[in-house]
Amino acid sequence: MFRVREAQPDEMPRVEHFHKEVGYSSGLKPSDRLVVAEVDNALLGAHRLCTELGVFVLRGMRVRREVQRQGIGTAMLDLAQKLVAHQPCYCIPYRHLSCFYGQVGFKEMAPDQAPAFLRQRFELYRCSLQLDVIIMRMDHGSLASAPESGAR
Repeated sequence: MFRVREAQPDEMPRVEHFHKEVGYSSGLKPSDRLVVAEVDNALLGAHRLCTELGVFVLRGMRVRREVQRQGIGTAMLDLAQKLVAHQPCYCIPYRHLSCFYGQVGFKEMAPDQAPAFLRQRFELYRCSLQLDVIIMRMDHGSLASAPESGAR
């Protein structure tokens, strides 16, 4: 059985190593709040909650391919929802993951309604990197109203 928790700041190198293993260049900052999923001290998944220009942004959600679709990502999103408490949280996921993020209350939004720095990042991802991404926002309390569904 896996465990999901908020990692301590001294675990940042461990999370950076995990992100590198799964092909993500994390760019972790000391102010980031890290969420990890683990079993027997081995990382199965991780993401970070960043405060950027006064808003929370969920970034770097990664779950090891061999353990996907076992509820790990959903459990990490559940903890993220609790950690951001009474503030909205944004993310820029791949379009095909909209239902995954939606199960905990993230909703797709028009890019022109997002904070300017997220619009710029969105355009970079879509135009320069050719990624099929969307902007999503989760408001406080959305988890309670989200329908139950299977995890990725």
